[in-house]
Amino acid sequence: MRKAFSLTELVFAIIILAILAAFAIPRLNFGKENAELAQAKMLVQEIRASISSKYNQSILTSIPAYPNTLDDTGIFDKILPLKTKPKGWEKESENKYELKIDSQILHFTYDPKNGEFECDFSNKLCEQFN
Repeated sequence: MRKAFSLTELVFAIIILAILAAFAIPRLNFGKENAELAQAKMLVQEIRASISSKYNQSILTSIPAYPNTLDDTGIFDKILPLKTKPKGWEKESENKYELKIDSQILHFTYDPKNGEFECDFSNKLCEQFN
């Protein structure tokens, strides 16, 4: 009666596990990239909703206007606080923001005239945000 595996059986088991790992590891990275992209899309939608909310509040005060900057009303800081800022977001200038996703850089611009927070179309990834 055998109580242990032979060396050949162990080698075959290791080879099978290595083949399975070769297929699984790239898929795990792909899932991480998709999760980061989904989080970024959600945050952009939150920023746009906050801009719309501020505009609606200004209508109630009989002076309809979009915020001059996202910092005036704290929209950007409330959604993306400095201490817990989601990975990749940076403020470039007064109304320009940068998002780094998967070694790509997206540039967002806030236009206070029409309240749009849009991705500049210099990157194909921007199409998913507009």
